Amino acid sequence: MKHTNIPLDILISFLRNNNLPLSEAIIERFSIYLSFLQETPYNITAIKNPTEIIVKHFIDSIFIAKFYNNLKNNIKIIDVGTGGGFPGIPIKILFPKIQLTLVESVKKKTKFLKDLIDKLDISGIIIINERAEVVGHDPSFRETFDLVVSRAVASLPVLLEVTACFARVGGEVVAYKSGDVRVELRESVKALELLRLITKDIYFYKLPIIEHKRSLLFLEKVGKTPDRYPRRPGIPQKRPLT
Repeated sequence: MKHTNIPLDILISFLRNNNLPLSEAIIERFSIYLSFLQETPYNITAIKNPTEIIVKHFIDSIFIAKFYNNLKNNIKIIDVGTGGGFPGIPIKILFPKIQLTLVESVKKKTKFLKDLIDKLDISGIIIINERAEVVGHDPSFRETFDLVVSRAVASLPVLLEVTACFARVGGEVVAYKSGDVRVELRESVKALELLRLITKDIYFYKLPIIEHKRSLLFLEKVGKTPDRYPRRPGIPQKRPLT
């Protein structure tokens, strides 16, 4: 597989070095995604440099794939606060069999996502334009997912409250965080207890080229989320479970 596009070569090397799926079709979809992010009139991401998009958005999103063999199967994943589709769509590009749900409250971002999915010609994606606090009480989505992921910018207690409700008992929640997540984890003891989550693992890594320090926090859902959580929109942010 030969490419002269240097940013895409960074992605190809990452996929190859980590034994992740790699094909012409996969690279073509990431190329379309890259162009769409750069050309969209919507303010989806402040990052326009192609190398930064590939490293900070694409590679960071798919780091999780190193830890889950079952992504090749028809598992249900929900991405809460997906924004421009991260991390859900990069994971879906690598593993097209997963059933992916994207939750995003900003209407222009969901419009971007719908247009992007049409461009990528990918099926098996549901887009929900609503606050996670509302969707989390919908029986069609509450406690029905094998894996819940989020790169949303929120403090960990807030993030846990708006994501735990989607994981089935025995399922997992994975939070992508910058820097060392252990500080936030110490502030989340109450949230973990109330939301029936336990810490499985923390993985620290640096993004290639840019070398930003990142953390992946892996949590297991060990009991049903109490009916009152998540609280109504805005309350988790105003009164975090700390």
